Amino acid sequence: MSKGYMHTTLLSLSTLVLVAAVSGCSPYKYNDDDNLCSKAKPLPPVVVVKDELNSRLGDVADCRTLKYFKDAQAKVTYRVGTAFEEHNLKGLLTVYDEDGQVLDQKGVDPTIPKYEFELAVQGNRPYYVEFKITEGQYAYQAQVQFTKLDPCSKCTADEECVDGACQPKVEVCDPACDDDAGMACEQGRCVYQCARSCKRKKRRGFICEVETGDCVRVRKQCRPRCQSDSYCNYRKGRCYKKKPANPCAGGCKPGTICKDNKCIAIGVKTEASPIRGRVASILRAGTSSILYLNRGSSHGVKKGARGTLCGKFKISVKDVYPARSKARINKSIEELGDCKSFTIRR
Repeated sequence: MSKGYMHTTLLSLSTLVLVAAVSGCSPYKYNDDDNLCSKAKPLPPVVVVKDELNSRLGDVADCRTLKYFKDAQAKVTYRVGTAFEEHNLKGLLTVYDEDGQVLDQKGVDPTIPKYEFELAVQGNRPYYVEFKITEGQYAYQAQVQFTKLDPCSKCTADEECVDGACQPKVEVCDPACDDDAGMACEQGRCVYQCARSCKRKKRRGFICEVETGDCVRVRKQCRPRCQSDSYCNYRKGRCYKKKPANPCAGGCKPGTICKDNKCIAIGVKTEASPIRGRVASILRAGTSSILYLNRGSSHGVKKGARGTLCGKFKISVKDVYPARSKARINKSIEELGDCKSFTIRR
């Protein structure tokens, strides 16, 4: 073997060893196949992904894709170096949506070790984070965390959250509606609660019963008018105290117990009468509807109670207020039509 041939062989082996030594010194495997977002590798939730960029070796770009199964708020964090050790990378971090539109972008500088992006992501749609450098060699860490979106965070001061959707608030009436005249507050307006024919019958001794929406015969008016904590018995023309929300609050007599807000004799089986009333207003909620009922906790309505609308549609009470309650029904406004009367089981 000639000396020239041996010299050339040794030189080639030395070059291979040098390249292997340079490539092997990195603690992270180069991902040469993720330099394009079309080949992006996933950035799993919570997991810290480690990688490295090296401009000297031509590894100048990495792209990661992130996806979540439902709408959420994503927080993407990239760390390069530490607060006490500068890195030497210079470049850009860019966030894209699936259409390639730039959502956010930050310049990478050796003096900045941490880069964060926050964005709202749509369920099962891909988003991309591209890390592209112009110079330097350094390892980095990437992580994404997803948090559930508050569906009502976009509600305005004039709206309230109803089953995850922003709906107009139920407005109060000021001044208060005249219930003796058959008026009740609906969406900030005083609305007559009975059929219009009841107004014509008023001269013949009939009056609109606000709570039930029935046109009842009046025999005697209460003079002076009853106070707010009382009601007028039109048959006798006298004011009577309204029943408290819990008649058992003061305690039951010996030999009786409180059941269904009533003091009953021990051992006596009773079946509480259902709560009846009318729908004050209806709001659309997708293919369902939200009902505001003219019965509340003062009438014995409880959260979670079930009943029917017009005796055929099932309803479920979601929220209860003193004089009103809110129920949901799996029917559209069009399907309900003029149906207004409801019955709730105690």
